[in-house]
Amino acid sequence: MAEELSKLIHPPWRLYRLLEIHQVGTTANIQILCNNISDELTADRLRAELRVVLETSEIKEIVLDLGNMQEASASGFRVFDFLCQQLQQRGGKPKLCNVNDSIREVLLKNRLDSLCELVPNAPRLPRPVPRRIVRHYIPEEVLSAGDRHMTVAAHRERSNQRLAVKLMPVLSGEQEEQCLTQMREYEKLRHPALVGIHDFGIEDGYFFLAADLLSCPSLATWLAGRRPTWQEAAMIIARVAEALGHMHSLGVYHGDVRPFTIYVNEDLAPLLVLPEPSALKSGIAGTPVYMAPEQLEGQRLNGQSDIYSLGVILYEMLCKRLPYNADTTITIWEMLRRVRHEEPIPPRQYAPAIPAQLEDICLKAMAKRVNDRYLTADRFKAALDHYVVK
Repeated sequence: MAEELSKLIHPPWRLYRLLEIHQVGTTANIQILCNNISDELTADRLRAELRVVLETSEIKEIVLDLGNMQEASASGFRVFDFLCQQLQQRGGKPKLCNVNDSIREVLLKNRLDSLCELVPNAPRLPRPVPRRIVRHYIPEEVLSAGDRHMTVAAHRERSNQRLAVKLMPVLSGEQEEQCLTQMREYEKLRHPALVGIHDFGIEDGYFFLAADLLSCPSLATWLAGRRPTWQEAAMIIARVAEALGHMHSLGVYHGDVRPFTIYVNEDLAPLLVLPEPSALKSGIAGTPVYMAPEQLEGQRLNGQSDIYSLGVILYEMLCKRLPYNADTTITIWEMLRRVRHEEPIPPRQYAPAIPAQLEDICLKAMAKRVNDRYLTADRFKAALDHYVVK
């Protein structure tokens, strides 16, 4: 099992922890299990795991085993700086052992040896076998690994139930509380067009979420392989609008409605994936072309922002292209300008067979001014229902 998983998982993500910790009193011997820290994702994971060690114990001395580390990097030095700062507050500094010549040279060259103590090499600890990720979930395969997350197909111990388990490093206690608060809001949501959430929590510096494991494609993949009719587009968008209306009625707003967060089964019934906790998002929390102008300007999220995003998807399905001539050749700043200030070309100029009233519905959902859009997702759905074949 371990050998099979190792073939599926590519650095920097692993299905096991990045640290192996042995604590005796106020001293901790910590072995870094990864070979390098070449990206911010790995750095975030290490900071998350180190934070848990430091916040939940009275550790004053850390012996850091770098035997697996092959080379130094900027991301690695940021982790090193984080550890030094944390220990400095406790009146100590980290001890490093099993440091190779390459890393030792970089430490000396940059005069970083004053921040730590190089100690004689210690016996290597055995590398743990990946048996589980969090709680009682046994990993089977990696589904995706993004810039701040990993999602795996897993099953519960002593159970055949298979779920999609998403993991993200949490860097502060404040983030932990914000994540849990938002997920408690999601627990209230139950709708046929929403992907079900089964479990969530914080464990060892990671936020995890266990949800339905979907076998159908995302709307983005589905659209890449076919050209839907305007009747199919109206039906799919109406069902997603109904799910959003349910969310909004309970005071929950999505904020990341796009083709990659909608899945479509064989009956063309869509399933909307709930977004990750906002506290764990970095930069622009969404895809600009699908975001409402007020959302791009950092204003408070509301239901009409979700309506705008759904209107953009309807436009894309009707016209077989995105509005604002969005493509990979323009900069993100140019895209932000177009979303804020340019009006989309009316859909019927690309597809004359679209009913004029359906074009009006699409453009109203995408209105620049919030007050010019549909007041609620339910009203958006009601307008679309006239074009849905019963």
